[in-house]
Amino acid sequence: MAKLLNKKLAIRVASAIVFFLTIVVSFVDKYSFLVIFELFMLQVLREFYGITEKSGFTPKRWFGLFFSAILFLFIFCYKINVLPLKWGLLLIAFAFLSFIVELFRKDNNLKNLAVEIMGVFYVAVPFVLTNFIVLKDAKFSYAFLFIIFGIIWVNDTFAYFIGSAVGKHKIFPKISPKKTVEGTIGGFVMAMIFGIIILSSFNYFSMIDRIALSLLIAVNSFLGDLVESKFKRNVNVKDSGNIMPGHGGLLDRFDSFMFVMIFVGVYFLVFLN
Repeated sequence: MAKLLNKKLAIRVASAIVFFLTIVVSFVDKYSFLVIFELFMLQVLREFYGITEKSGFTPKRWFGLFFSAILFLFIFCYKINVLPLKWGLLLIAFAFLSFIVELFRKDNNLKNLAVEIMGVFYVAVPFVLTNFIVLKDAKFSYAFLFIIFGIIWVNDTFAYFIGSAVGKHKIFPKISPKKTVEGTIGGFVMAMIFGIIILSSFNYFSMIDRIALSLLIAVNSFLGDLVESKFKRNVNVKDSGNIMPGHGGLLDRFDSFMFVMIFVGVYFLVFLN
């Protein structure tokens, strides 16, 4: 029994190290970022569609995956000054092809089309917004994106340990039975403190920016995890996939990140860019 537990722990640790090193490699340069984060996005979207299929839907995976890949690549090219933004209008026209394809499906169920579109918004859009975080005037900088991962990790880690130590009140027992009010508050507080301190190393963030960004990351990290848990409970699955032995799927790893990126990305575009 002890050997089995040690083997499972070793697999889990090795898997986490590989994932971390892959993230690090993605920050080598902008092209490493393009390849790795686009592959991340496509795998996460694939797992999301897999979950919906367990609910009885049959989305056109190929269309959602292809459109998302082109969208990510286009925004990347726009941010490195290779393509003008107006070319994005072609993507809007291409997106409407999905409605035409739906005419030839035997089941003629518009719910499947809704799931395809939901996948693009839930998965692809957050990943696409990372281009606005790491690329500015064609220059690549991974620092803030790395800090986002750090704040999410602090939030999750302290929420787990504080909840395990003193947690008594369940916050969403039907969705995530292990999460407690005490752990959630503890995670928020520690993530806020860490975020405000670490973001002070950027001279272009005001104190309001540091507080706002830390709050957005902490809150949406928690909400993103809950939303994915809700999806999985609806189809009675523990993990979104098995690409990471001991951890599950990539959607399980990026659920918080995707919710965070929507709000942080919008904050960047509206207030900082």
